Amino acid sequence: MKPSALVMKIRNLAFLAFLFGPLNFIHAQVTDSIIVVIKEKYKHIRDNLQSYDTTETAIWDQSSEGGEVIGYFENDSLVLIEITYFGETGKTGLEFYFEKGQLIFVLDKHYEYNRPITDTVMFDPNKTKITEDRYYFYQAQLIRWLDNDKNEVDLTAGTNALVGMSLIAHANKIRDQLIK
Repeated sequence: MKPSALVMKIRNLAFLAFLFGPLNFIHAQVTDSIIVVIKEKYKHIRDNLQSYDTTETAIWDQSSEGGEVIGYFENDSLVLIEITYFGETGKTGLEFYFEKGQLIFVLDKHYEYNRPITDTVMFDPNKTKITEDRYYFYQAQLIRWLDNDKNEVDLTAGTNALVGMSLIAHANKIRDQLIK
């Protein structure tokens, strides 16, 4: 008796899952190892902030209340860009970390104020809500995105796949402005 076409497809899919399933496990282990190294580099940069040369500049064309950019250099090599965009009801802080000219990590913090900062009677900085997203890069590719709850975001879903490219482009634009 010959198996039906559906049974054959199921068998083929099961075989492929058996054959390539371990690759997903290996890929996850490699990604985890890369992220451990990125975290070590992040810590090294944060621990040595005081020793770096800095360049600061104001930016006025990208947010309602302006912003500031600080570039940190180690031996003429950019290791960190900190950007703060100010708004009336909050601010956004972006930290771009580099290793040998390549973006390796981005920390994206959003601060939502309880009232506009111009409302000096009701504005309370202690009521500010902070959310964070963390982006890990390897060889100019976004390899992991953790949302505010530290959940991994699916990088293959819709516009999520474009987020990494957008962050790299933004970092490169600001880097080029700092190096001028």
